[in-house]
Amino acid sequence: MPQATRLALLDEPRVLLVEDEDTIGQVVTDALMLEGYDVRRARHGREAIEILRNWLPRLILLDLMMPSWMAGRSAPRSDSWAAARRRCR
Repeated sequence: MPQATRLALLDEPRVLLVEDEDTIGQVVTDALMLEGYDVRRARHGREAIEILRNWLPRLILLDLMMPSWMAGRSAPRSDSWAAARRRCR
């Protein structure tokens, strides 16, 4: 993706919320949408990675206390997560 396209996408108010608790996820999503953010929600790490393959958020809100991020791997050490982070730079 060309740098200009990436920078334009990062100017949009996009948020990826990774939250497994439905009530918390809905409250946070609703609050962000009321403030004008385009919000996508993932319920686990693999779903978050799938979203990141096609959609670049400006901010990722991640529930680090989820019982299962990605088969026992922590988010910062996941190879897929690292690849997604490189894509956003």
